Amino acid sequence: MLTSTVPSQITLAEALARYEVQKIDPKRLIGQEHAFANCMAFLDGVGKRRLINRNHTSYAIKHMVEQPNGQFDACRAEECRNQFTGYVYEGTLILAAFASGFNFSRVHPTSFGMHFNISSNSLREKCLSLCHRPDEL
Repeated sequence: MLTSTVPSQITLAEALARYEVQKIDPKRLIGQEHAFANCMAFLDGVGKRRLINRNHTSYAIKHMVEQPNGQFDACRAEECRNQFTGYVYEGTLILAAFASGFNFSRVHPTSFGMHFNISSNSLREKCLSLCHRPDEL
């Protein structure tokens, strides 16, 4: 398990320079500044566990950022169904999680995907709250 440090504010370019992520494709980060800000806003206030949570991968969490109402049966109202914050490259989410201070481990030693010490209950609460207040991202 690796640990990241938490800077007060960080840009995507600073996160890329600060955190070494194997297998990240810098070309796929082009134009992801807004997505990175969305990831940082999404992760803000999400609880951390003592141990790594293997129930959610970085790929699953990136989908939560992209469309929080589609997770945990968050909202079935018509105005929430089409909520979409835009495409998020998985590497963008990983860099945001590092910058937010989450501990992490690889899903598999040779994979790109990560698990984090992220609270499942907190993820659910965040998705539910964003469905009812989508302007927070």
